[in-house]
Amino acid sequence: MRVIFLQGSISLREKYPNHHLWKHPLFSSLEYASFKKEVTTTAATMVTPALHTLDSVVPQLAAVLMENFEALSGKIDALAAGVGSIKDFSKKKRLVVRLEDIEGGDTSDIDVCTHTQPSNSAKPSGETTSTTVKLSRSVRTVIDLWREYTDGVGGQMSIAEADKLLGTKWRQNPTESRFYLRRKRYYDAVSTIAARDSITRENAAEKLELELSKLSLLLNAFTKRLPELTR
Repeated sequence: MRVIFLQGSISLREKYPNHHLWKHPLFSSLEYASFKKEVTTTAATMVTPALHTLDSVVPQLAAVLMENFEALSGKIDALAAGVGSIKDFSKKKRLVVRLEDIEGGDTSDIDVCTHTQPSNSAKPSGETTSTTVKLSRSVRTVIDLWREYTDGVGGQMSIAEADKLLGTKWRQNPTESRFYLRRKRYYDAVSTIAARDSITRENAAEKLELELSKLSLLLNAFTKRLPELTR
């Protein structure tokens, strides 16, 4: 307690130099003078703890950040208002600009027409997109495969019609394109057998179906037998 009081007395004496307490002989002794010098020197060379320094800096930093944030928010609000004005302007069909001659006092109005570009997503009502035609994965027989090609299944247009009207647009997807190429081997085989045997293509499809049933193969596996059946 004595040490704490003596340490505090040095700063108190500087703050209240005329207080009667300092008239005590203790504060005039050589020991006190030596103690005062030691404490003063130590205080002058003492480094402020980092935590105390941070406490003094953080409020200032927070104030700067808040000021910049408010400025940024104001700019964003102004930008949003500008975008809203542009949207409103784009909805107008006609804009009138008035030009005024300051010296002559004459004015003239100019009509500026604005046009809205048609959306690229809008398609003619009769146009068919690639998503409306897709090869069925549930086909298991040559007869059904040929029916899909000539008549269509599931309410969609036939594959033959899709090829005629859309070309390759309906099968741009790589998976669909590869699947189509496997099916096309059957389309070509049916046409080849029909021409070779002078029969209808429906009968040619039935002939292939008979061979498929005899071998008890799936369509994918039976594809390998098509070359020898179409010789």
